[in-house]
Amino acid sequence: MIKKIISTVAIILLFLVTHSYAQQKVIRHCDLLFIYKMHWDKNMPEGKISIDAGTGETQTPFKDSTILVNIKKVEKFKTLSGALNYLSDLGWKNDAIIHLPGPGAEAVRVILSKEFDAIAVNQFSSSK
Repeated sequence: MIKKIISTVAIILLFLVTHSYAQQKVIRHCDLLFIYKMHWDKNMPEGKISIDAGTGETQTPFKDSTILVNIKKVEKFKTLSGALNYLSDLGWKNDAIIHLPGPGAEAVRVILSKEFDAIAVNQFSSSK
């Protein structure tokens, strides 16, 4: 009887520890850069989009590589609104928009964030 109670308590504790770890949330950021030239014969500017989701660090930010693949698909868009709509559909939220004027082309930098389960992302440390 005591063995059953101990094993039941152990299973419940294991479930609680696993379940509480999965409930921890972390925020990850990405940085979208939209470089464009205004075309006066079109309603919207078209340009080149690049995105940085922390892949320049020593380790990738996500354990699941499909997250990064889906984020990188945004670079196929020609308009900022299309790119932001796509990322919004993936659950990313707009934190800041910064206009970067330039002599030949204009640029817009957009900082986005998304909340992930702690178990789905790699933890970064400040030591190298």
